[in-house]
Amino acid sequence: MATQHTVRQVDTVPSGARVCHYDELEETGKHRFAEAVKSLRKREETCGLAADIGEDCCDVVKFTDYYLLERA
Repeated sequence: MATQHTVRQVDTVPSGARVCHYDELEETGKHRFAEAVKSLRKREETCGLAADIGEDCCDVVKFTDYYLLERA
């Protein structure tokens, strides 16, 4: 089952946050994350994401910029 997240771009990484690189995400999570970022760049400050991005999910994904994943 996919985990619900809110994705938003951040300028700084919160202290104690676990950071992973886009390449470390599960394959389906990579595709859905990229689509969420594309949508995010077009419209709003946050975007929803429902995807299995990895068993030990990180808090911030490095994908050119940093994106904070907030579990819903």
